[in-house]
Amino acid sequence: MLPVRNYGLDLLRILLCLTVVFFHYSGAWNCGGSVAVDGFFVLSGFLAVHSSRGAAEKGLGDYYRKKAWRLLPVMIVAWAIGNAVLFVEGQTVPAWSGFRLLVIAPTLAMSKMMGNVSVWFIGCIVAFLALFPWLRRCYGKKLFIWLLAASVLFALVRSGMRPFAVMESGGLYYQVTFRLWQFLLGMWCASWNMERWNSSWRWFWIGAGAVWLLASSVTGWRGIGALNYSFPGYVVSSGIFALCIASLWSVRLPSLSRPVLKWVGIGAGMTYALFLFHVPVKLGMLHMLRKLWAADFREGKFPILFWGIALCVSSVLAYFTYQYVEVRWVGRKLKKESEARNEAPERAGKNDRKEIFRKR
Repeated sequence: MLPVRNYGLDLLRILLCLTVVFFHYSGAWNCGGSVAVDGFFVLSGFLAVHSSRGAAEKGLGDYYRKKAWRLLPVMIVAWAIGNAVLFVEGQTVPAWSGFRLLVIAPTLAMSKMMGNVSVWFIGCIVAFLALFPWLRRCYGKKLFIWLLAASVLFALVRSGMRPFAVMESGGLYYQVTFRLWQFLLGMWCASWNMERWNSSWRWFWIGAGAVWLLASSVTGWRGIGALNYSFPGYVVSSGIFALCIASLWSVRLPSLSRPVLKWVGIGAGMTYALFLFHVPVKLGMLHMLRKLWAADFREGKFPILFWGIALCVSSVLAYFTYQYVEVRWVGRKLKKESEARNEAPERAGKNDRKEIFRKR
């Protein structure tokens, strides 16, 4: 019997998020962020299966409503913070006039404050989660394997048409072909029976995933970076993370105290907000320091100190957003709705029994 909650995956999610944050803070001098994104998409597909618990089969409306409550409030908070930074910097903030700009304006603002890469990352995750109910229907069947194989072949063909490393709008569009089959791979590896493996092999793949991620964070483009920015590299990277994630899910990890597990869970829950906040915080700090100290201030003058302060500020914002928006507001709202739905049939059953008793 596999665990309902696995803190190993929580720790992996935290490590992947921090790798992406440092990747953006360091000016992309390493390829760790790219490798971490591979792990994110595989992990997202894996957790989508395990966290659904039949929700995708109950009804599309209920599924999309819950996903909207899970994703949109934090995204709106991030959009507001980013627009505040843009306003302080004197940049044009898109207006909210008209129905079309209700979507276009936040997208343009997010693109300005986070860059095209981050917007595409969020866009891909939202799109794949929107497709998940239909993907879930063919999950565990032969059709799903054919769908996974077709997505891999499609990515292979597209990678030959245009190099993935071309980081402009056309090149970024090609990310979708890679990210889709990584998400499907994560869904597929959720069905693997990893308990049949020898314990030594499972720990080997857990170690391989950690080494792959850490090595990518200290290796330049000529090392893992050259491999990762190619179709074979994405196959290798995605395969390593798929085996690492499935192994982490199946092994019995050392027990931890309840306070430590609580904070590990909080840290994992904060990753979504931290990813959205870390770039606007960096831009805001740069603008503030240039105003206070010198117009030509650059983060390269005090890189470690600058990154550390930016990470602390981003983490504080992510913590309060997670606690007060995701948990106390959205979480309690969804919990009350769930309890109300469960109590309704019970009350109806009691009323029916009372009516039968009265007739007797």
